[in-house]
Amino acid sequence: MNANGGAFEELGRTLSAAELKKLIAAFDMGQSCGLAAKQLSGSKVQTVGKLLGEAGLPEVVASVRSGLCRALLAAREDSQAEIETVWTMPASTQVAGLSTSAMFHEIGKAKESIVASTFNIQLNSGMVQSLRAAAIRGVAVTLMATPGGQYGPDDGIVQLGIQLSHMIPGCKLLTLADAPDGTYQVLHSKFVVVDSQWAFVGSANFSDAAVGKNVELGLQVHSATLARKILRDVQAFETQGVLVPPGS
Repeated sequence: MNANGGAFEELGRTLSAAELKKLIAAFDMGQSCGLAAKQLSGSKVQTVGKLLGEAGLPEVVASVRSGLCRALLAAREDSQAEIETVWTMPASTQVAGLSTSAMFHEIGKAKESIVASTFNIQLNSGMVQSLRAAAIRGVAVTLMATPGGQYGPDDGIVQLGIQLSHMIPGCKLLTLADAPDGTYQVLHSKFVVVDSQWAFVGSANFSDAAVGKNVELGLQVHSATLARKILRDVQAFETQGVLVPPGS
């Protein structure tokens, strides 16, 4: 592939998100660059056909062309993604931001997967209830928690796992592996990733106090790049034995 990076970048500037989706659909059907460009309108047919050629896309298989256009689309969507504040505080307090209901809203829209992490967790909290509802809909739920909080170390996380297995059908529970020297350590991260597309990272635990009493701050963003980066890191922690199922 004799690629011209400048032409590829120009494609990203020239094509709208809707036009990129048209090219992706054409390449997915195995169409050539010439035929795919004809899915566009007006002067863009010739301009885009020329840029596709200069970028070296006619020299690769349609699936690679489709993948490259998907990368352009993802980059465009990420560049337009807006990071929003998510405040949680006493119900009587008003802030110029989003409430915790923003997290519940995204979890309520989940179609495929949810990966979440917390330190303290209460089984009757709104977050656990939201995860339960998603699991009942068929969403794959992975929950990371520490052997700390109200359950205490050691067998507390095993007890938590048993209870969660009843509350959240099919839930995959992970916790921090024991330290080699036997010292106590905790998993303290708090985040939620939905369908590999949306991510929330903040300070709030999955507890009623965090939702309705404490002052907590988090950030949410619709970004496949960030969401998938978090998921890749979690997978790497599993592979390295940093994160393990309870009792391992």
